[in-house]
Amino acid sequence: MNQLKILSRIWKSCLAVLTAFVLTFSGLFLNLTAATASETPNMTVKMVANDDNDSPDAGWQHNLNTQGGHRVSFTVEIHNTVFGTEAQDVNVTVGMPSGVSNSLNIPVTVTTSNANTVSDSVTLNVNPASEIKFVHDSTRLYWDRDGDGEREFNNTPLIDGIADGGITLGSQKGCNDYIIQLTFAAELVEGQPQPTPTPTPAPAVNITNENNNTNTNNNNVNVSVNNTNSAPATQVVQPTVAGAKAPAKTPETGPGVLGMASMFGAAPFGVMLSRYGRGRLIGRREEELGEIASELVSKRSNKASA
Repeated sequence: MNQLKILSRIWKSCLAVLTAFVLTFSGLFLNLTAATASETPNMTVKMVANDDNDSPDAGWQHNLNTQGGHRVSFTVEIHNTVFGTEAQDVNVTVGMPSGVSNSLNIPVTVTTSNANTVSDSVTLNVNPASEIKFVHDSTRLYWDRDGDGEREFNNTPLIDGIADGGITLGSQKGCNDYIIQLTFAAELVEGQPQPTPTPTPAPAVNITNENNNTNTNNNNVNVSVNNTNSAPATQVVQPTVAGAKAPAKTPETGPGVLGMASMFGAAPFGVMLSRYGRGRLIGRREEELGEIASELVSKRSNKASA
């Protein structure tokens, strides 16, 4: 009887241990499944700058006040935040603005073949206005690629491609142990004031009219314009009457009536008209026609009597 009780207790104990083991293993399996549920890496990037002429540890900032002629150092930090994933073909590119300015914005962009693209930037407030120049052979890499606690790349020089098309670093695992750090430097060259261009005076323009008078303005182009104003020729059209021939010359009719009236007034107008006006001409013509008619009649009478 006592043995049966002992066996029953042992069996219950084993069952409790087995149940606890199953529950523990199931919970661990669920936690691991949740941790690896996302297979897509998540990328982040951060870039800060420091003025080396102030001091090497003056402060790493996103918005840095500096001066022309100083050297500025940059640090880029790249992180895959999803544990158990691997970002493929990690590429980092930094843009260097061109031209002289008091405010220089330097962007950084990180791309991969299987994750999101991320970017950040640093703004340099420069006085006097300057131009930024990348320092050749200044790029350095810090990276514990396998996460064993020892960096495979520790202050390792890289080619200058970070500011010219970018540098591809390879695959990055997801965890804080695999964070990538890059550093590089740039010089701030004070801008030379641009000379104000001297405007070229416009050439003078000389305009010559038909009277050979010349007008000159502030231009130097000589343009001669000859303006000749000629009165158009008046064409006299003689009227044509059937059976009649137009006289070759317009007969002289003497002074007009209105002209005579205005010259001598109304009172002596009749006298002057009889002496010099058109009335005298008309009377003379009537006398000449009468004489011609008499001659014609006498000639015909002579012919008839003969």
